[in-house]
Amino acid sequence: MLNILKGNIQSSERKKNGKRAFSGIFIVVVLLVISVIAIVYIAITSVSLKEQMDLKKHNIKFFDNLEKEQISALKTRSLFKNRATKDNSDFLREIGPIPNGKFLSSFSEVGEGKYEYWQNYVAYRDRLVYYTVNIPRRDYFGNIEYDEEKRTKYVKEPYWDYKVKKIPFEYSYSLITFDMSELISANATDSVYEKQTLLFAKELEVYKHYMFSPAQRKIVYDNYWATFYGKILPTNRKAIAYSTKDQEGKPVLRSIFFANRKAYMLEVRSEHQLEEKSQWIMKGFTTFYLGDFNDSVNGKLLLFVLSAFIFLVFILICLLMPRHLLRTNTILSRQKSILCRCMLVLGILDMLCVFTEIYGICIGVFMQDFYWWCMFCLFLGATITSVFTIIYGKSRAENTFDYLVPKSVKKYLYNRHVTDAEYKSIVVFLVYPLFVLGSSPLGIGVLIYILPVSLITLLLMEIRNFSNWSHGDIHKDGNELKGDGLGIFKDYYLLLNIDRSASEEDIDKAFNKAMTKYNSGIDYSLYGETYKHNIQEAYRVLSSTNRLKPEYDREFDAYRASNDSEYLYSDERTKRDIMLVQKELGGTLLASKKYDTCAKVHNLVIRAVVIYGVFLAIVSSILFVPVKKHTTFGDVYWESLWDKVRFIDD
Repeated sequence: MLNILKGNIQSSERKKNGKRAFSGIFIVVVLLVISVIAIVYIAITSVSLKEQMDLKKHNIKFFDNLEKEQISALKTRSLFKNRATKDNSDFLREIGPIPNGKFLSSFSEVGEGKYEYWQNYVAYRDRLVYYTVNIPRRDYFGNIEYDEEKRTKYVKEPYWDYKVKKIPFEYSYSLITFDMSELISANATDSVYEKQTLLFAKELEVYKHYMFSPAQRKIVYDNYWATFYGKILPTNRKAIAYSTKDQEGKPVLRSIFFANRKAYMLEVRSEHQLEEKSQWIMKGFTTFYLGDFNDSVNGKLLLFVLSAFIFLVFILICLLMPRHLLRTNTILSRQKSILCRCMLVLGILDMLCVFTEIYGICIGVFMQDFYWWCMFCLFLGATITSVFTIIYGKSRAENTFDYLVPKSVKKYLYNRHVTDAEYKSIVVFLVYPLFVLGSSPLGIGVLIYILPVSLITLLLMEIRNFSNWSHGDIHKDGNELKGDGLGIFKDYYLLLNIDRSASEEDIDKAFNKAMTKYNSGIDYSLYGETYKHNIQEAYRVLSSTNRLKPEYDREFDAYRASNDSEYLYSDERTKRDIMLVQKELGGTLLASKKYDTCAKVHNLVIRAVVIYGVFLAIVSSILFVPVKKHTTFGDVYWESLWDKVRFIDD
């Protein structure tokens, strides 16, 4: 009864460990998905965030943000220094329509300008004139004669000319803000503001008015706005302007635009240059409130840092997840601990490569082109691969050299009767490089070695298996070991003819006594290869006093307590460990057969590595070794096939 209770307890522990392993892997997958989403968000926003951070610094340096009016103005403009809150809507309404909103504030300023015009006046210029002069002279006989001589001179000639006349003048301008929160909702779209503009335009039928885009004017006519704010200013926002006269008959130009749940009216009063002054004033401020833009950049920066922190922490959690969350805690040997540490270091290196790519974009060293995205995806894929390889290694943590080999691969190799040397070569030359080097940043390149060697090894094994089958040697003893004997519980104490309480010395004596019967050759049918295999298997299990014997004793107690004719293992881990011993002894037995002699001497895995090395050397020599060639004129030059292919690609 006690043994049955122990078996139930062990079964519950296995279920608990299985649930714990499933929970650990589920947590890893969830954290990994969140980490990938975070790092992809960083990669997408890194370029735009850098530009926005630079623009934010520019905003703080050159702009004042007026929170009440929701406008941003250049610090060099004096219009926005003095705010007036006295409502003068009635006075403004006397000379023309104003927006139907609650008066919020106004800014007023007086400026000086110079009006230039062309003035006609009479000017004089020098004109070249040709004339003839008679010069007297006496000839040989004393008579007077005259010689004509052509001469030039400059004379003053009047003409009409134009000159620029500058007349100083004064002008006044004001920016009045009206609150429209009762008419415009907080989440209003551009169409709502456009509708308000059109409604106001209906009140201006008797006035000269026109539509325009304030942002478009800034971008088109001012390089300052186009350079820094061309990408963020809402150019589709429309404004309306109309001209009128004040009570004194002075020309007035009013520009009205709706934004930020407010209406803004810029009023300019001047005898000259109304449009020029109005446009110059509008270039000094914007209704695109840069304070909100700066806050949004701060939020994106915080989300950027938070995403980087999430990626860093979650990946480290996945890489450093304790083994006992995936499996019962197993004390690994020094070699396996070094292997796990190497895989961990490579995983952290993959993560650093991902951050290097992001940092290069942030400081402007890298360009986010197709090549950058390829490298980023390569490093990110290596990071994800390293997480799964480490999780797989920890979930299969055992004190066996082949703990990384999947069960399906082990079964295939056992069915192909591989030798111990071949099995160890597969682990050393294929499995370890795949898990260690495959986790490196450029670990995908290891597949160039792993896949060909694996295919060559697989082909050689199938050829050997077909050769054995064609010779008609089915390995009867091997089939006996491969069949019912594998994974079935055996009474090792009965096989060695000892008690359960036997000491290590008693086990050694019983094993030597049994092997003496086998070596004596008394009766091969009774003490043959099967007898030898069972004795070796019993000795291997019972002599492992630190690991296998305690596990086997628990199964032995449950076996004695059961009434089944064929007892099945209650602990799958114990069954698996003992099956490894059975497979090892079975592989050694098969390797001693007639048609496995060549395979025992010649390791197929080593052969595959050599074949791949020779093939790689031949291909490299064909591609990269330059060959002496001659031109049509007899000149000699050296060229490799790779140079020719590269020249064609270029």
